[in-house]
Amino acid sequence: MKIWLNAEHLTLFLVPIFALFVLAEPSWWWLLLFFWPDMAMVGYLLGTRLGAVAYNLAHVYALGVGLVALSWLGPEMPGWLLAVAFLQIAHVGFDRLLGYGLKYPDSFGHTHLGWLKNATKEDAG
Repeated sequence: MKIWLNAEHLTLFLVPIFALFVLAEPSWWWLLLFFWPDMAMVGYLLGTRLGAVAYNLAHVYALGVGLVALSWLGPEMPGWLLAVAFLQIAHVGFDRLLGYGLKYPDSFGHTHLGWLKNATKEDAG
């Protein structure tokens, strides 16, 4: 099963990167915006429950897909929105390849993909 999941995550990492090449967006965007979803980890400063909610909102594929849909609503939407959407989807695919899944509220290390390597169940609050 892990091979299938990794193939899916790899696809959801590579396809948006390819789309950025097609869009011909400046490469500095990629470096600047690829890690923007990780800023949601600041929520962990206010506790694991709020941190998990903030992290999960920024790391769910539905956010990127929703931004893609929003960018297609009409010409009044800024063109950069599609690039941000693709970068968010690629980021989530990359994180999932590394084993970082959506977080449970008890511990940063407890994800829907299992426990992170360096995290233990004792870390849960």
